[in-house]
Amino acid sequence: MKCLKEATEKMQKTATLMNSLEEKGYDYGRIVAITKKCLRIASFLQTREFDCDFIIADKSYTGITCGRLAAIVTEIARI
Repeated sequence: MKCLKEATEKMQKTATLMNSLEEKGYDYGRIVAITKKCLRIASFLQTREFDCDFIIADKSYTGITCGRLAAIVTEIARI
């Protein structure tokens, strides 16, 4: 049951993030790409393997700038 609850919570957080990005005018493909990136960042944060330099170097995954990436991380933290 705990696994199901955690999975449900993750899905709700992802849906919240996607809705937030949609409201800001991102198209669906971009939302999916950014959400995937956010989930990867969130997983680094949860496992304490978060490495700022790696994330910045890997920004080509979505083509977003460092500043935008920082804003997205802040958005995740609020969820």
